[in-house]
Amino acid sequence: MDEQDWLKGQGAQPPEPGTGYVGSVVNEFDRVLSSRTDLNTPGSVLTRPTTVQDIIPIVGQHTTFTLQAYKGGDECLLFLQWHNSEGAQRVVLPTKATIRLRNLLNRLFDPSTPASRRRKAASAKREKTRKEKAQRKADWADRNK
Repeated sequence: MDEQDWLKGQGAQPPEPGTGYVGSVVNEFDRVLSSRTDLNTPGSVLTRPTTVQDIIPIVGQHTTFTLQAYKGGDECLLFLQWHNSEGAQRVVLPTKATIRLRNLLNRLFDPSTPASRRRKAASAKREKTRKEKAQRKADWADRNK
């Protein structure tokens, strides 16, 4: 079986000459990331890749994580790659998963307590009531000039 037959068996088209993908299959990660880097859409942002190394000293296991985020319109994606002695994995987290992850991290690192959140909500409610009362006074004054 030659390379062209193998690529067709994987559901991929043969790579175009000069694309840099000769001898490999372009997967979903590559397609999604390259489509986001090629766009110059106003309001869309693709962060620079951030690399984190995790080393477990006792066993000497070393894993490298690379993270990159994209936000454009209603779409929010997280590109995650990790490399270790067992190989490499690449994942694109979709919008729903990325938003859920953000919410979980916000809750995890939120320094407030239930009591402080109640006080903050009560304070916001009092402020809203004050503004409504001031607006009613202003409206009444305008009507009775």
